[in-house]
Amino acid sequence: MSVAFVDEHRAEFGVEFICKQLQVAPSSYYAAKMRQAAPSARAVRDVVMMQVVFALWIANRKVYGAHKIWRAARRAGHDIGRDQVARLMGRLAIAGVSRARKKVFTTRADPDATRAPDLVNRQFKADRPDALWVTDLTYVPSSAREPAFEESKGHPDTYRDPDKAWRRSSPRTWCVTAVA
Repeated sequence: MSVAFVDEHRAEFGVEFICKQLQVAPSSYYAAKMRQAAPSARAVRDVVMMQVVFALWIANRKVYGAHKIWRAARRAGHDIGRDQVARLMGRLAIAGVSRARKKVFTTRADPDATRAPDLVNRQFKADRPDALWVTDLTYVPSSAREPAFEESKGHPDTYRDPDKAWRRSSPRTWCVTAVA
């Protein structure tokens, strides 16, 4: 409901008539007018507590989430609920640091880089044993700063099992070919 619309036409039609036509209770209009005149007790308290929550978040190196901020606020003597802290942190657009891994590491091709030549023309078939081998490099997450890659077991010979390279493929798997 637009309070401005009702205000504009209330002298001509009256609040109750306009609200009836808009299928809105007149009490909704009056409640909206009250909120414009004076903020609610919750809104006033939220402004104060947002400053407290933000100060605690900064004091704790911006790593505390809602639960720890709530506990720190309780220790500091503030009477605040855990869900209220979470709501205020959302309004402040702040969050604690998560231990969960959020980034998905995949290979993004550099459009300016030169491509390795396709020696088999994307045809993973061999006419004799040991003529074409493929290997599988798979990204393995690790706690180290550098990404880790793991080579799969064995080097399948495409003459003996031509479909093995494609059966192992996944979004984070690359097939590397070697022509003998």
